[in-house]
Amino acid sequence: MIKGQHIEDRAQQGLHSMTAMTKPQMEKLLRTGVLQRDLFAQEVAEVLADEGIRYVLRRHPVRAPAMRDTRHAKLVTLQAQVAQQHPSRTDHPRANAQGALQKLVARAATLRIADWVELTVAARASTLTITADAQTEAAKRDGC
Repeated sequence: MIKGQHIEDRAQQGLHSMTAMTKPQMEKLLRTGVLQRDLFAQEVAEVLADEGIRYVLRRHPVRAPAMRDTRHAKLVTLQAQVAQQHPSRTDHPRANAQGALQKLVARAATLRIADWVELTVAARASTLTITADAQTEAAKRDGC
């Protein structure tokens, strides 16, 4: 992917370029309404923006399942950590359940799954709940 000065240099030489967008750039275009999610359902879609920019869109058919598998692996990792911390709290009565919860929440943020996973503590046991709607929303961006 080429950016900034390289694009300008190529334009001065009369060359046109095609670049890929970063994920934040794609999400901004989706938020502002320049692009719609249903365009990615087609094989290839073309959008002309107000600024005269032409976007050619395509959902990557191989990358979408890979992203789904990665998201599942992250969930399994967090579930294993929740299961690992439960026995230590029952064996040690002075173990801090709230501190363990904070570590799990931080780990979920590090894995970037905190948007669709909810962690709670009840009776010194941590529970992990998956928010299906948020997980489905996250899956919509797979392969974009």
